Amino acid sequence: MKRFSTKFKSLTSFLVIGLIIISCFSVNFANAASSTLMSTDRTVDVNRVKVGDTFTVNYCITPKALTTPQNNNIKDIVLVVDTSLSMDRNLNNNDIASAGSSRLDSVKRVATEFISKFNDSNVNISVVKFHGRASTVMPLTNTSNSSDRKALVDSIKNLNTKGSNGTNIGDGMRNAFYTLGDSNNKHEKYVIVLTDGESNFYSYTGYWNWFHYYWDYYLGNNYTSYYVDGAEGDPKGRSLYYAKLVAKDQIKANNINTYVIGFGPEPTSNNLEISQEAGGTYFKSTSEIGLNNLYNKFFTSINNPSAMINFEETIPEGAEFVTSENPEITVSGRKLYGNIGFYYKRDNNNQQFIAEPINIKITYRAAKSDGSVFQGDRITFLENSGKVTLTPVNFNGKPEILNFDTRCIIDVMPLDKPICIPDITVPTNSNVNVTVKYDINSIRKEYSTDGTIWNEYTGPIVITSNKTVYARSRDAWNRIYYSEPLIVNNIDKTLPTAVIKYSTTNPTNGNVIATLVPNKSVVVLNNNGSFDYTFTENGSFLFSFKDNYGNIGTAVATVNNIDKTPPTARITYSTLKPTNEDVTATLVPSEKVIITNNGGLTSYTFKQKGSFIFQFKDEAGNTGTAKAEVNNIDKTPPTATISYSTTKPTSGKVTAKLIPSEPVIIMNNSGLDIREFTENGSFTFQFMDEAGNTGNVTAVVNNIDKTLPTATISYSYENGYVKATLVPNKAVTVTNNNGSFTYNFFKNGSFTFFFKDAIGNTGSAVASVSSIEPVIPATTVKVLKVNPKKPKSEQIKIQLNKINPDFIADIDLIKKSGDVKNNLSVSYQGYTITDYQRGVISLGISGYSVKAGISAKYDIVIKLKQSDTDNSPKTYIIRLEIKTVSSGTGLS
Repeated sequence: MKRFSTKFKSLTSFLVIGLIIISCFSVNFANAASSTLMSTDRTVDVNRVKVGDTFTVNYCITPKALTTPQNNNIKDIVLVVDTSLSMDRNLNNNDIASAGSSRLDSVKRVATEFISKFNDSNVNISVVKFHGRASTVMPLTNTSNSSDRKALVDSIKNLNTKGSNGTNIGDGMRNAFYTLGDSNNKHEKYVIVLTDGESNFYSYTGYWNWFHYYWDYYLGNNYTSYYVDGAEGDPKGRSLYYAKLVAKDQIKANNINTYVIGFGPEPTSNNLEISQEAGGTYFKSTSEIGLNNLYNKFFTSINNPSAMINFEETIPEGAEFVTSENPEITVSGRKLYGNIGFYYKRDNNNQQFIAEPINIKITYRAAKSDGSVFQGDRITFLENSGKVTLTPVNFNGKPEILNFDTRCIIDVMPLDKPICIPDITVPTNSNVNVTVKYDINSIRKEYSTDGTIWNEYTGPIVITSNKTVYARSRDAWNRIYYSEPLIVNNIDKTLPTAVIKYSTTNPTNGNVIATLVPNKSVVVLNNNGSFDYTFTENGSFLFSFKDNYGNIGTAVATVNNIDKTPPTARITYSTLKPTNEDVTATLVPSEKVIITNNGGLTSYTFKQKGSFIFQFKDEAGNTGTAKAEVNNIDKTPPTATISYSTTKPTSGKVTAKLIPSEPVIIMNNSGLDIREFTENGSFTFQFMDEAGNTGNVTAVVNNIDKTLPTATISYSYENGYVKATLVPNKAVTVTNNNGSFTYNFFKNGSFTFFFKDAIGNTGSAVASVSSIEPVIPATTVKVLKVNPKKPKSEQIKIQLNKINPDFIADIDLIKKSGDVKNNLSVSYQGYTITDYQRGVISLGISGYSVKAGISAKYDIVIKLKQSDTDNSPKTYIIRLEIKTVSSGTGLS
């Protein structure tokens, strides 16, 4: 039998009072009242329990077979399908799915199979899609006609997510409500909602009134008279509220059977809230197979006869409810309730409808939840204390009530007495930990060490001295159980002591034996178990010993009269600094000694470097030695050499540096080891070493030369410029002019040569030129051959020689006479400087309808400036005359 937990709106609550059958006796009790719809049975897994033990009661309700119940109710089903953009994603993640593998593709295949199963004139199916707004894809269509079923299937196959934004579950349910139509037509109504997300859009209406906007959630039935709004995550909670409002006020209020499916990798939890507001059932599915199983379940529950049973049990005195394997069972005070729906299916001969038994398993505990004393030591399930009601849902028949009339008794046994268990039973110097073993069903555990004051037991009891321990427990009926007293008398914590005796206390260079003398029988824990310890030198030893009870004592043996240490000494010297005199070494012993060499003297005189060993002994006869060593006597005069900063000819300073053979103090030259020479000469360094020996060495410098080089300038006139040549008095290097000894003047001016000789002495010489003038032609005549019928133009160039390229040229063209009609004209076209300092003036000559024999004269005025601010330029004038002639016959 398959069960379902959908709440049926047409049913009323009813009771089932259980009859307990004690399974260990294998006793079955028949129902006293006759029944046509069911039979009941009740068994318990034990017949005796201790207080606190649990036991399980199994309630079995077996529906009887039905003979073809008549059910001609018309069933209206609306499939509400989510077509938001997320339905295009994969089932197992949020990636965009390939063709045929999206969530919507799975829904289409499952819904198509679901519709194809119907072929019944009493079944009508509609399809509603929703995203941000819902709409009816297919109105209620009868499934008895194959063409109508095909139209329903096509409407499913044509679903898509184009233009879909948002998830408005509330609008989908509102549309389904109006699609189902009249709530009084006695049709069985079903709404199956499928979504892969949570509601984040809602529907509303609104209007403006005096600058204020009034709005409300939309529950009407006009597709165009409302608005939708929302946002990802539903931050204001309006979308969920709207969906729950439609579920409660339209779906639940009109007894519409509702299934809500969360489909996809992460079905969200607030869809459960929506299904609860609708009075329906929420399902989860993460695969197409799981979704198909759900729709098969819906098909079976819609098409087969179904019924509802209401279960009630009164919890007997002395028991309390623990749990149930059936999630439908709830507890309220001393009552248990449960509403369980189920459906029938045809038998193999298709003659009857049968249902599988319904088993309800409830676990109780033998206890008094209120802590009061319970009299009778037993738990009794009374006869006729309740009832079970079976109510047909979608087939003809009246509810049937069946009572239980058998009394069942479970004996409650006493608890085991507490047992006190010590962890140590032999004599000990440690604490004794007493563990109390209580019956597992004890609800209160206590102990006492004097029999009058009782403490709560939470763990082992620590006993630090000999005493008696008591324990007791209480069960749920407040009965008390006492343990046997435990007498603890094996604790002894008195520590052993001892004194030390020595083989001698007089000073000695031999060994001393220390002997342990304890106050009672002990075992030595160290020293290899020996009571004697031999001292070979002064020191201490700690004896550790233990008595028969494990108490540990210690005693320290100390010896300080042994002397086996040889004497030592240190050496002092008359001086530790370098010296050229004798050094005296003196012995300073660590104790009183006798010198056994050096004539018994404590001092020894060194006249040169060397060593000497003093030999001595102390009063105990221990001998020692000390070595005196002297290496600071130096009677050899120091020597030195001179190094120079340069030995080559130079015009600069020469530094002479003293390099001694050993560390010295310079006695002249202000104590400095260097001497600077600015001219040739010599200097003698005087110095002394650390031992006081003196020496000297002379520095000589003769490579300084400070004579400056000189030079004259020779000139030569070239084509357009003057060449100046440097003539030095000795070999030099020019340090400017790119190292060249010549400089070319293209205009009047001066230039300074800088140079230095081989040792770095520098000099300079100035070259000056003031005789450079440009070459300007005086007069130029141009003959122009013309044809009066054709225009004529030519270009002429006038060259100026020896022009300084740095000069600025201002050129004016002035007409002086000729060609009254101006048919012959001259224009200035530009001025350029070419190589070899040649200036070129470009002129243009043109004529139109010009006859032979015409002439024109122009002055070309040239002003050469050295700069833009030169107010005294040199001015030159060139005379230009142009004549026209003809050649041959006529003008050419």
